[in-house]
Amino acid sequence: KRILIECHDDHRIGMSFGILAGAISNFQIVLDSKKCVNKTYPEFWVDFKDLYQLEYEPCDIMERNPPSNLTDDAVFLVGMRGSGKTTLSSCAGEYFDREIVRLDDVFQDTFGESISEYVQVHGWQKFRDAETEILMDICQNYSTYAGKIIDCGGGVVEPEGAFNLLFQHKNIVYIDKCLPDLLHQLDELPSDQRPNYGRPFEDVYNIRKDLFDAASDYHFKVAPLDVIKKFVPRLT
Repeated sequence: KRILIECHDDHRIGMSFGILAGAISNFQIVLDSKKCVNKTYPEFWVDFKDLYQLEYEPCDIMERNPPSNLTDDAVFLVGMRGSGKTTLSSCAGEYFDREIVRLDDVFQDTFGESISEYVQVHGWQKFRDAETEILMDICQNYSTYAGKIIDCGGGVVEPEGAFNLLFQHKNIVYIDKCLPDLLHQLDELPSDQRPNYGRPFEDVYNIRKDLFDAASDYHFKVAPLDVIKKFVPRLT
């Protein structure tokens, strides 16, 4: 059995599934491009082959068609900032040919300023109220958003009103990345892009993780970075 992985020119996807391909034997993983690693690690395939004595062979790309039995329901993605909602929603949108609606973008288009600028002037509570209003508008005009992927903001589950809106809908997917990897992701952001919650990030995570879990219908667990690094010591 062969499974085709579309890398979308993303080195992380190519490397991750390249590693997985070397660890399994009951089916074959086919990547649609080996050049996606060139951005950060052009020698990846050569080094990985030498390190684990594995062979990679070129093959014809098989045709991949999305399932034909998809429903018209919207899909809501929730999770902490840095969990991978943007990447996953982009991949899913392209594969399933679905439009993506990002709540953060809708907010900025509605209020004409970035979230950080708005919060700096009005505070987090005002922002959460506005975010809840946007989510309410989506739910009240659900037919307009049918079949779309809704990428929600990281704190959308904190206001009771927004949580109840999500809880009443189906197809809520929780993108769950572990706390150490989220902190690592935030450390790589420029200081002006790091969210200032006014409280320790760990506290925010501990409050939200239970809310994400309670509101969601599906749980997508992101593999911890330290597990991935064990396969390829060179990446550490």
